Amino acid sequence: MSLSPGIDYLEGFSGHSSDGGNSSSSASASANNGNSAVALAKPSGRKGSRKVRTGCITCKLRKVKCDESKPSCMRCVKTGRLCDGYLPPRAAASSSPLHAIVQLPELNSPLARHAYDYYRTKTAPILGGVIDSDFWTSIVLKTSVREPVVRHALLAVSSLHEHLDIKLREGRDEDRAFAFGEYGKAIGALRQWDARASPTAIPLIVCVLFICIEYFLEQETSAQLHISQGRQLLNMLQDSQAPEVALAKQHLVPLYTRLSLASFLYSNQPPPIPDHLKSGVAVPAEFESVEQARNFLYQIVDDALRFTMKGKPAVYSPETTQWEMQMLQETQQRLLSQFSRWNIAFTMLSASMPANKPSHPGIQHLLHIYYNASIIWISTALQPLQLAYDAHIGAFANIISHASAIINTHTFALSGYFSFETEIIGPIYWTAIKCRHPLLRRAALRLLLNDKIKERREGLWYTRETAAVASRVIAMEEQSMTDAQRATYSWHSGPDSEYSQNIFGQYSPGASDELQIPNTLPPTLIPTVRETSTLHTDISFDNLVPSDHIDAYLGRGPREPKTLNRVPIPVEISLEYNAFDPTKLESPFGIPEEDRVKNAIIGPRNDTGTWATLFRDGRAGSSDWDITRDFLKL
Repeated sequence: MSLSPGIDYLEGFSGHSSDGGNSSSSASASANNGNSAVALAKPSGRKGSRKVRTGCITCKLRKVKCDESKPSCMRCVKTGRLCDGYLPPRAAASSSPLHAIVQLPELNSPLARHAYDYYRTKTAPILGGVIDSDFWTSIVLKTSVREPVVRHALLAVSSLHEHLDIKLREGRDEDRAFAFGEYGKAIGALRQWDARASPTAIPLIVCVLFICIEYFLEQETSAQLHISQGRQLLNMLQDSQAPEVALAKQHLVPLYTRLSLASFLYSNQPPPIPDHLKSGVAVPAEFESVEQARNFLYQIVDDALRFTMKGKPAVYSPETTQWEMQMLQETQQRLLSQFSRWNIAFTMLSASMPANKPSHPGIQHLLHIYYNASIIWISTALQPLQLAYDAHIGAFANIISHASAIINTHTFALSGYFSFETEIIGPIYWTAIKCRHPLLRRAALRLLLNDKIKERREGLWYTRETAAVASRVIAMEEQSMTDAQRATYSWHSGPDSEYSQNIFGQYSPGASDELQIPNTLPPTLIPTVRETSTLHTDISFDNLVPSDHIDAYLGRGPREPKTLNRVPIPVEISLEYNAFDPTKLESPFGIPEEDRVKNAIIGPRNDTGTWATLFRDGRAGSSDWDITRDFLKL
């Protein structure tokens, strides 16, 4: 069971205390008829072309002479192509034509063949969500041909995805022994990985697959460890023209940059991306493509989240000096200027596109969402009052508008109920709890309850959870509960409670019947942010997975919490738009500062509901935050 405190420094954005998912296993997947395979393209049919028997797959397909450099041929690298590497010696020596089906080695069981085919046809197309599918549909598949560690991790991802699919569609818990076994094999293969014989990019790819596995298992702590390790591996890449560096810059750096959302929004600080791997230092006056705009935006978002995590503690601490606050304000203005330049360049790009055929409309809407969210994050980072959010009603409205557009796109409908990427659930939820305009926050809540996304998961985000917590926050703020009413709706568990210990463990800062956190600290369960950049600075593939965690992947899962006897709180609020006093449609919207929830920490969750830990200003004369823990029905 893992714990994740809330993202208290991005107050209320997410905050997750992850339950770690049930790891009991059972038999997965029936065998698929026929072998899973990679189909190579047909040759061009030109007569007299030179036969290339030992070159890389890419050069063979192009019918050109390969220089056979390892791990990637320089002919591909110099022409900007992704070298697909070399077939295993046995397959390369075969006399079969290039367009024949090449059976992957070690797919020697029906379960393995089924899992590989399931990944290729169902898992890979949806993991990238709206923002990016190339990594999953191209890089991972191609690398799995020649790298056993990637292949084992791929099979584990596929099997866990199918397990989730069956559980949602049929309500059955399938056996996960095969997935745990493949994960264990991948861990073992990575520990024996030889950097001198294989490209450095392989561990970076494997780390992403491990993160995905932990997402499926709902193991937040381990997922954060893999994100941190991957970012540290990026820092080990030197600035060179080596093929693995080119691969990292093009495909892996953008992905790890976007993973900042999964770290910072869970109160973790991953190591920064090294400057020599970034898209560039300054935002260009014009973007050449949506992909370039995407990469620059998430690069600035990474800086913005890092700033916000630093700014919030300084605002609450009485020890922050005037000079320190001035430095933070200068950083704040610099970041806002960068976002302004990005917005102008992106507007120029959008204006140059054909009106009837926009490029990647889903990605464009998503970029608008994170642009608006980032402006709010940065602008409010040095403001201790929740009233500061009232100045950004227009940006909240933009988030809702673009999120609705994404949900109604055809590509989103095909993306399914799971995405590896952090996309729309978090921003919609955050809008519902931070935007106090009664109509806009209900519009956000309606989106979370929309049939198209109500079962959706994005990484560790779960729509049903966020909808329940958002409803609770809205009810608390708008009903202006008295202290007596709060006692009726909440349970303050003492330190001797077994379940309380399971939830808060070592992070519980108080030893009294109620958590006591002074308001000179940010509203959070832990007094300081966890800086994962300080973890495991001496990289070893032995510690990519904690030793006490490996048992879970060999079929022996983590201990489950006791069943709760608490009755979940039913949360009911009106979603109607026509029942509001006009005087409450302007700031402060009938919700004074003392009634506003400062932060909401979600989880852990079980089959009947989820816990929520809510922070508000303390009662009159108190120097501590008022903390309420609720168990909400899902």
